[in-house]
Amino acid sequence: MMAAVSVFCTAGVYFSEENDSTMSMNTGLPTPEEIHIDRFAHYYEKVFEKGFKASGCPGAIVTIVQDTNVIYMRGFGVNKAGTKDSVSSSSLFRIGSLSKGFTGVLCGILVEQGIIHWEDKIMDIIPEFRLKDMEQAKRITIAHLLSHSVGLPRHTFTDLVEDGMTITEIMDRLDEVDLLGEEGKFFAYQNHAYSIIEEVLWRKTGLKYQELLSKYLLNPAGMRNVSADLSSFMACDNKTCPHRGGKKGYTAVPWNGKYYNAASCGGINATGSDMAEWLKVLLGHRENVIGDSALMQVFTPYIDIQDNDYYHNWYGVQSVGYAMGWRVLECGDHQIEYHAGSVNDYRSEIAIDHQNNIAICVLFNAQNSYARNVVRDFLLTYKVYEKVVSQI
Repeated sequence: MMAAVSVFCTAGVYFSEENDSTMSMNTGLPTPEEIHIDRFAHYYEKVFEKGFKASGCPGAIVTIVQDTNVIYMRGFGVNKAGTKDSVSSSSLFRIGSLSKGFTGVLCGILVEQGIIHWEDKIMDIIPEFRLKDMEQAKRITIAHLLSHSVGLPRHTFTDLVEDGMTITEIMDRLDEVDLLGEEGKFFAYQNHAYSIIEEVLWRKTGLKYQELLSKYLLNPAGMRNVSADLSSFMACDNKTCPHRGGKKGYTAVPWNGKYYNAASCGGINATGSDMAEWLKVLLGHRENVIGDSALMQVFTPYIDIQDNDYYHNWYGVQSVGYAMGWRVLECGDHQIEYHAGSVNDYRSEIAIDHQNNIAICVLFNAQNSYARNVVRDFLLTYKVYEKVVSQI
């Protein structure tokens, strides 16, 4: 029997007050009998709330968009542990490597406008770009940077990015590094190599990364609170605090400036409301920002990812690739675009399902045990929803 839930709607966003909750004993997910066609978001809320509470994480914001509508947005917990300052849709978070997706779409916009091309050679734009194998260096393209397939070892010089060195200072040392192999043949996740795109774009346009982001993406999409620097984050009155877990639970820790020197790979700040507008862009409903063809280029896998243990308990995932700033999960008859982020003790998750025209983003103000399962549970819950719909 379906749990009793009173439902009301404000500005297209659904909220609920639960009187009872009935869950599958094995998974914590609703059974087909417990879910209703117009209450998918509310049942996902039960799933999320259970995992969130068990994790002890101080705060989070969940945003779900279907078609052009925000069907669910809710803050959980508080901006800072030990206070009553509740997380809201306007609470500011750091989103970590979800920034890579912004950069991929920004580049897609610039490709669409003919300003750059995916196969542009880096050395044609940055003549001083060097690798240990100079013939390989001459072949590296924008697509290789954005798909982590340059041929460098995993996380090459990420430590120097976190130490605050500039992109070009680190780039000057790449010729010291032994390569894994030929470009386009090996996926190895990067932060510094990815962020070289900032220097590429500056030399092509004369504009810095934040200026390009604002001009071509943030302003047209109406993402008014997004920034990519520490000073903007600190100036916000409604910002969340990062937290770290310990024996006595989570406590707030200081903000730091890590990755603002390489914002394209991990330095963006955003609110839940901003991410709602971002999900609309990613679902292809903002052609004034980026057209469908260009967006699909961004989401087309460029290289296979061989190590897929992270997704072993995700429903239907058969293979994983990496596109332009996005992991792409092949799930039978359709694909899911996905990414996770982590920076300064913040944690974030995002996923887009174009076949069902639905997307989710969850921002946390702490690393926690449930974060890696939020998208998995979202996809599973939606699968149950689909089954019910098919039976009506």
